[in-house]
Amino acid sequence: MIFRYFLMLILLFSSPLYAASPQMASFEIKTGFWLPEGTFNDIFSPCCNLITKIQSGLLFNRQVGVEAGVGFLTKGGQAISANGTPSQDRFRLYVIPLETNFVIRAEDRNWRYFAPYFKLGSDCLLYQEKTGDNTIKGIKYGLHGVGGIQIQLTKWSDGLQTLDQSTGINDLFLTLEAAYQWINNFGGEGANFSGQLYSAGLLFEF
Repeated sequence: MIFRYFLMLILLFSSPLYAASPQMASFEIKTGFWLPEGTFNDIFSPCCNLITKIQSGLLFNRQVGVEAGVGFLTKGGQAISANGTPSQDRFRLYVIPLETNFVIRAEDRNWRYFAPYFKLGSDCLLYQEKTGDNTIKGIKYGLHGVGGIQIQLTKWSDGLQTLDQSTGINDLFLTLEAAYQWINNFGGEGANFSGQLYSAGLLFEF
């Protein structure tokens, strides 16, 4: 009788149904506020320049990874004349940022409730400016640095702990991060998209 229960326990915990799936990739959706510098800071208010991004990447040992991402921002404001004063024209900006990241996560494998992370990456930004009847399109290149913290959500809910069995998602995190981006063609003339960026997102690891 005892042997039968012992055998049932072995089969239960060794079943592939309860084995954690390999954790090799990540997917994140985030939204945040861009605080621009220079001319854009004069055109837009410091608040509520909302930008949304989607990022996906590969993980190595859960602590090192590479990512690629795409985002979108659109914002309107009062145009600035050549002498620096507000003009009668309305200004509308459309931005599609493309980025790559190298990621380092200071994650404890045995205690995963909170973990800081750091990112360094490159940017390629597609933009369009519309002022009255004039439209300007262009591409800007640059770099960025990110510091943030990821907060484990899976451990706090019994329902979320079954995600791996039902969907293959190992973990779900809330992310909070601050970034600074240098996007001005490395000091070139024209539009300067440099500035701070504060974001919150949901990170899926699977």
